[in-house]
Amino acid sequence: MKIEVYMTAICPRCLYISRVLKELNLKHPELDIEYIDLLKDFSRFNKAGIKIFPAIVIGDDIRSWVIPKKSEIIEFIEQACESESA
Repeated sequence: MKIEVYMTAICPRCLYISRVLKELNLKHPELDIEYIDLLKDFSRFNKAGIKIFPAIVIGDDIRSWVIPKKSEIIEFIEQACESESA
């Protein structure tokens, strides 16, 4: 499953989400996670309609968190996995 993570390397919340996703990717190597850095590729942020980061995009579903919680991130990914396999 393709997951896009819109973030920036200087954002502590983004780094937290990145660590959670790397942990999750060890358990689920089938996840194809792409990290898009705002400072390196601003045009992709605009095209995707991202207004708040960090943001995770799976298909047409976008989630952003002001204060990300590990449980919410994992729940979002797992629900998308279930939907994809159904």
